[in-house]
Amino acid sequence: MRGVLRPVLTLLGLMVLVAVVGLAELRANEAEPISALPSTIAKAPERWDEAVAIVRDVEQITRFFTSVAQYEVIASGAVAQGELVSLGLDASTRGTFALVREPGQTRGAIRLIQLDTDLLQVEARSSATLFDTGGIAGLNVRVDDIDAAFAKMQAAGWRAFADPLMVQRSNYAVAEAIFRGPDGLVIGLIERSKPALGPQWQLTDGRLSRPSHAFAVVADIAEERAFFAQRLGWESFLSDRGSAGAAGPNLYGWPHNLVSRVARNVEWLHGARDPARSGSEGAIALMQFEGLEGRDLSRRTAAPNFGFIALRLLGEADPNAAPMIEGERIPTVAPYGPQRITTMRSPAGIVVQVLRDPTPRAPAP
Repeated sequence: MRGVLRPVLTLLGLMVLVAVVGLAELRANEAEPISALPSTIAKAPERWDEAVAIVRDVEQITRFFTSVAQYEVIASGAVAQGELVSLGLDASTRGTFALVREPGQTRGAIRLIQLDTDLLQVEARSSATLFDTGGIAGLNVRVDDIDAAFAKMQAAGWRAFADPLMVQRSNYAVAEAIFRGPDGLVIGLIERSKPALGPQWQLTDGRLSRPSHAFAVVADIAEERAFFAQRLGWESFLSDRGSAGAAGPNLYGWPHNLVSRVARNVEWLHGARDPARSGSEGAIALMQFEGLEGRDLSRRTAAPNFGFIALRLLGEADPNAAPMIEGERIPTVAPYGPQRITTMRSPAGIVVQVLRDPTPRAPAP
């Protein structure tokens, strides 16, 4: 009997060991929750300028953005060690990047980073539905012909949650579709018919504009709003609360009979003082669905995991900033030069980084 039990016990021991190791690896991919909310950052930028994505193959994703979106590469190469450390990675981690952006623009860049690491990497929002909470769910871009853009995205291997749908509210009308691509990247297409877009949006031939705003699905909008207000001084400038839609086809790929039973609450936030004139560019839209309960992915939505993992705000040099400390590491972030990086993480796992020139400047007279 002992001879029979010994291999069984040995096998059970190995299974327990594998389970423990697997759990340790999973936990290594989970970021620690925020424990406190420090005071507002002085003169925080009003909008985000750059989204950071960690990808498996930087060349593959760069080709998508340069061919389908018709962006241009404005910088590429090795990622500075200090920049990786600012994302919570070990100093031994290495990486390569490409920074892509709509030609002729200064905002709305996407930084694609491929890591060289032994750390276990998973998709931050792996197999996520649009009611799973946590992190940056995706970026919205504008198009002039949603059917043409939809076909181009499908041909590039991206898959939509649903076919394009017209969404009408009292103050706007848009056609929308939301796509998932490699590495869990999510991009929403928006063709707006009311009100007309301003001249800053030059849309032609079904190409994709720079991102107009990021969106996140959260469990508690009030908690997230407090985070952005306390840390960045950002405020809600637009809200939309009501049913997720009438029973039938919907943006999210949900069963048709459930849509009208779900309450959808959306708030758009940024720090612009005149949002009515400046629009939603560089904002973040916080979405909360009441009536559907999904997974909480907030502890996975950080480096080294794949997907959109951070929003970056480019600030001016602070005249009150402390002088550089001897030996202080100030990473050179291409193409901006040396940058002091402040990293913060919201309760829902949204990582925000503020980049500033580390050289104090005299205030303007």
